[in-house]
Amino acid sequence: MKIGFIGCGKMAAKMATVLHGLDDFELVACAARDENRAIEFKNAYHFKKAYASYEELVKDKDLDLIYISVVTKAHFETMKLCIDNHKNVVCEKPFTLNSVESKKIIDLAKKNKVFLSECMWTRFMPIKDEVLKIIKSGEIGKPYLY
Repeated sequence: MKIGFIGCGKMAAKMATVLHGLDDFELVACAARDENRAIEFKNAYHFKKAYASYEELVKDKDLDLIYISVVTKAHFETMKLCIDNHKNVVCEKPFTLNSVESKKIIDLAKKNKVFLSECMWTRFMPIKDEVLKIIKSGEIGKPYLY
């Protein structure tokens, strides 16, 4: 999967570090409002391209998915920009500022037939233990990545 990042801050750095070590993901492009910041991030985390605007990044035909890690108040508009350009989106939490924004952005994603998800770390969620128990039991077979 070819990924673009909008936002080049602390959370983006953590996500880029994780994805860089996985075979199924390619870090293609990153964007920040400050061109120097985008270039520094590109070089530090092994992206192929850096953009000085989010608008340029969403026009990139090489991207399968865009990861958004801008300030929370900009999540809705940034997701909208991506979805309007038919890009799949994973957005840092909190997803939006309120339920009205959430409904609007989910409806837009459905209309444009794109994937939309909130990025959430599940390590401390109680369901994690139950899922691990089921996997270890063999009840669902052997899980694999594809």
